[in-house]
Amino acid sequence: MRGIREAFVSLCKEKKVDKITVKELCERALINKATFYAHYENIDGLIIEFEDEYVKNITGKIDFAGLFFTDPEQFLLKLWQSYRDAPNGVFLLSGRRGWDLLGLLLEALCRSIYRARPDIKQVEGIDIALTYMICGFSGVAPLHRKETVEERAKQAGRATLAVLREFGLLRD
Repeated sequence: MRGIREAFVSLCKEKKVDKITVKELCERALINKATFYAHYENIDGLIIEFEDEYVKNITGKIDFAGLFFTDPEQFLLKLWQSYRDAPNGVFLLSGRRGWDLLGLLLEALCRSIYRARPDIKQVEGIDIALTYMICGFSGVAPLHRKETVEERAKQAGRATLAVLREFGLLRD
């Protein structure tokens, strides 16, 4: 199975995830299709395995969810470091399934935040606000390269505080 995964990662460096076929994966891994299908139902099964690992790698490090309400700048910095350090994220986010992966990741992050502050689940519109804040930074961090990640996190942290204030979620 390791050979299949290594071949998949190698192919992902050459082309988008959704363009990889079982045939070329098997050729790269030096296996036949029967061996592949003994481990996976289809190529999507392999991708889902990588996606699950990616989400677990990031959310497994989210012992800092409480920072979201007290120090959003630090929360966003730690989140960005988790994105950066999690293996295989770049190619997983590059294909047509990238939005699905972001959705899985967002759900997992929200669960972590809700565990840190269970009282907020009842706040009307909180899901949209959390999505906006987390996805907003996920877009800002790689796109605005003039500023350092720290500067981007500081700016996004201020915006997050403003949204939290609007929803009445800051504790004094």
